[in-house]
Amino acid sequence: MTYGRSAHLLEANVEGGARYYVLLRSDGKSELTPLPMRTSEDAQISNRSAESGQWIVSSQMVEKTSAADMWFAAKSARVDAAQAAALSAWQGKTTQERAALTLQRDDAVLR
Repeated sequence: MTYGRSAHLLEANVEGGARYYVLLRSDGKSELTPLPMRTSEDAQISNRSAESGQWIVSSQMVEKTSAADMWFAAKSARVDAAQAAALSAWQGKTTQERAALTLQRDDAVLR
């Protein structure tokens, strides 16, 4: 789940020991929509595209800090409400819409 003004869900059907990528698409404000990166070159978001290599190289690993814990504690009720709303919206999606937002085992880059 990502959380900005609202929450967005992504489902994952993955295997341990494999590496997967998810693109967080920003709306330029405070929304980050998670999109699974596919291994297929013709996919809308492909981890084999020329620009995906640049995304991966320019990305930085993030470490959770105590400030994050404090932020979450202060916002937990809002996050819980957003998560419940996102889950309700997820359940209302069609099978095709949910499949587009599900990371699959075959999307693994490294095993």
